[in-house]
Amino acid sequence: MSCLIDTIRETSPEWQTQFDELENAPTLALLIMAAWQLARVLAVRLVEEILTKRAQVKTEWEVCPKCGKRLQSKGFKPRRIKSIIGEIKWERRLGRCANKCVIGQVSPLDKELGLASNQKSDSGLQRVACLVAIFVPFESAAMLMRQLTGSEVSGQAIWEWVQSQWDNG
Repeated sequence: MSCLIDTIRETSPEWQTQFDELENAPTLALLIMAAWQLARVLAVRLVEEILTKRAQVKTEWEVCPKCGKRLQSKGFKPRRIKSIIGEIKWERRLGRCANKCVIGQVSPLDKELGLASNQKSDSGLQRVACLVAIFVPFESAAMLMRQLTGSEVSGQAIWEWVQSQWDNG
């Protein structure tokens, strides 16, 4: 067996099922699909580790746009987003105004990453889904996206993304 497979297997025993499927795939097509699934799992893990590392960096809180007082940390809160490699989960710091101004919660890391506060899907996933929807109906596009990315996306969501792209021209 290759050193790469042995190294990954030793450091991530929870992936044993994926390695078994990879090693026991009887056809080239199934071998490629098993490798694709394992690659997505690895990619998600890498992204999550980098996001966790970035979240640990000391945060310089900005001032409240309403009262000018420095925002205060409310600790770490979970975040998840669907992407072309699958669902990514991490925790990041959230802050609020010390004077309790009605500005909502602020996440400097979300801002740094270009994420809106209620965003559930990465823009890359949205772009790919819109491109797929050019060629097949929205429900078929959703099924293809699920198969290729592992992310559950509805046909309705893809329709809304296409409309949004059309409106933004």
